[in-house]
Amino acid sequence: MKIPFFKKLKNVKVTANLNANDSDSDSTSAGGSISENIPSGRRRSSSGPHRLVIGIDFGTTHSGVSYALIYPGGNPENVKVKQVNWLSMIGDATPNLGGKIPSIIGMEKTNDKSNVYWGFQKIPNGCDVFQWMKILLEPFDTSGYQDSPHVQTTKDFLDKHGLTAVELVSKYLRLIWNAAKVEIDACEPQIFETAGIEKTVVLSVPAGWSEKATQNTYAAAAAAFRGQGIDYKKNLKLINEPAAAAIHVLTQEKKDRPDFIKREDCVIVCDAGGGTVDVVTFQVTNMNPHLVLEEKVAPKGGLCGSIYLDKAFEPVLSSMIGQRKPRNGDPLVDDLENARDVVTKQFNREVKTQFGGEHSKSRVFTTSFYPAIKDPQNTEIEVSELRFTFETLRAIFEPICHKIWFLINSQIEKLEELNLLHKLKVVVLVGGFGNSQYLRQFLKEQLARRGSSVQLKMLANGEGIASVAKGAVLAEAIGITRIFNVFVARHNIGVEACRTYDPDIHSRRHRFVHGITGEDSVYTVVWFVEMVFRSSSPSFFRVLKLTDLVLPPD
Repeated sequence: MKIPFFKKLKNVKVTANLNANDSDSDSTSAGGSISENIPSGRRRSSSGPHRLVIGIDFGTTHSGVSYALIYPGGNPENVKVKQVNWLSMIGDATPNLGGKIPSIIGMEKTNDKSNVYWGFQKIPNGCDVFQWMKILLEPFDTSGYQDSPHVQTTKDFLDKHGLTAVELVSKYLRLIWNAAKVEIDACEPQIFETAGIEKTVVLSVPAGWSEKATQNTYAAAAAAFRGQGIDYKKNLKLINEPAAAAIHVLTQEKKDRPDFIKREDCVIVCDAGGGTVDVVTFQVTNMNPHLVLEEKVAPKGGLCGSIYLDKAFEPVLSSMIGQRKPRNGDPLVDDLENARDVVTKQFNREVKTQFGGEHSKSRVFTTSFYPAIKDPQNTEIEVSELRFTFETLRAIFEPICHKIWFLINSQIEKLEELNLLHKLKVVVLVGGFGNSQYLRQFLKEQLARRGSSVQLKMLANGEGIASVAKGAVLAEAIGITRIFNVFVARHNIGVEACRTYDPDIHSRRHRFVHGITGEDSVYTVVWFVEMVFRSSSPSFFRVLKLTDLVLPPD
């Protein structure tokens, strides 16, 4: 059964099509052709690009955008994918590896107008702050995502402002789109005004989301891109996050180390983001002329992203400087909350990635802030720095890392069941949390304890953070149905059918006499697709022989 790795939803109001759109993906690949009936306006040259593909990684805590110009006749694996670094918002002085921007909106109502702040913009005190809005697109919350205080607060503010989750996400996507256009246009002047260049947007979604959540994402994106020069009915597509990451990582490996990944090798991709972690296993079935992958183990996700480090860090920090208090103009309270904000930012920017390195066991992580605050244990002493030992930080990191290892190990166990463990070549860490030195060391130790010689790879220079957005662009450039030829079914699919009663199988209380055959019968389910089923050409029909048909008597 084909699974929605890459979807183009025909209508927001109907159930999403489960089939990848073969004809569209193939016809819009880098080697394809387009009509030469270019309307009036700025025309492209015959040697210029004919497509602009933009990939958006809309994340729980941070989002990213990448793009590429596609030229006719070129090798789609060699397209130059660039990332948006939001220089117009943060300036050149601030490094932004991976090109991520906070997925956050602040709204402030003053008189009859509403001021909106988002991303890297400073949100004034008193604004209603919307965070983790992505989680609210999933109506079937079975894993406790929506119990988070951030999500509950966002829900309350939605009611206050009379917005739905889809409308809020649409507002954010429009903001991120407008800012991205500024930077893309600065690098590729007048690209959005040039007639004849087709614009396609590929938006990532979590692998484990329901069809309704996927549909909500599409609805939000369609509203955001309406009137923006994007034919959202044709050129707005979705791809699941680990699939996009796999495309970027393995295409890069093929270029950098052509002899490392070989045909029939298996690769586990762990996309460790801010909110969720998705893990999936692929087998390489072909390397040339382009990468072809077969999904061997269905994606498995968990609620163990880096935001849960923040959640565990909060009580540790409160034990050192006191509980959080609302700012009320009191200088002592303001200084305390300023210190809390500074320390939390340093934890996010430095400790999360640096902790766990070679010398961490003997290192004490120090965070400084100004102005100094009163020591809660002794108010006669002022404190301007806090120190965190290895043991303190390990107690924060280790429970979350165990959850990630559980996801990876479950993929390894499935490969064992398929007798493919000897084919496993590498586990690749991508996503923001994938840059954590502690997570990397922890997983290496767990693999060693398992007796595995599998390599663990972490992408440097922000490539792991940008892998989903860049992979989304590559997927559209190459054509998703050319990359993925076999998928693992995500659901059991069947229909109700009447069967002959079998006392060894069926319950007696469900038995009835068939009105036509006169036989004892039961209603049961005939399963066409099971979750372990793999297929590249699914059939939703049954062919019945003439002798199987029960005809009424004359």
